[in-house]
Amino acid sequence: MKPRILFAHAKSEDSDAITDGIDLIQSLCADAEVVSARDDWMRNQSSLESIQAWARHVGAGWSLMEGRPTYDLIICPRQYVGNWTALIVGAALASQRPVAYFGLGSELFPVTSLIQVDPQDYQNGWCLR
Repeated sequence: MKPRILFAHAKSEDSDAITDGIDLIQSLCADAEVVSARDDWMRNQSSLESIQAWARHVGAGWSLMEGRPTYDLIICPRQYVGNWTALIVGAALASQRPVAYFGLGSELFPVTSLIQVDPQDYQNGWCLR
């Protein structure tokens, strides 16, 4: 079974940047199925009652039909993330699912914690460490 990776980009991310991120992940993990957060949101929003429920679904959910996590790995495009991505990362970390982010270039850094650095900034107010 192919590993499933969620590319947890910002809600406002440019379509070209999403495609580039997916291509980069695919080049690093050729055998994986990579899904953008935007695509997952479009596919699942109607069956989930809130953004929080969707974040739990992608970050910590379980596919009963497949007997496996919704996603095996969450990858963020940068170290500072917004509210929605922070919800996903928080759910994944609480469920001990692996999370990583891209540093400069294509180097992936593992995430072990999520820190709110600016409660007024909903677009970049959380830091992945």
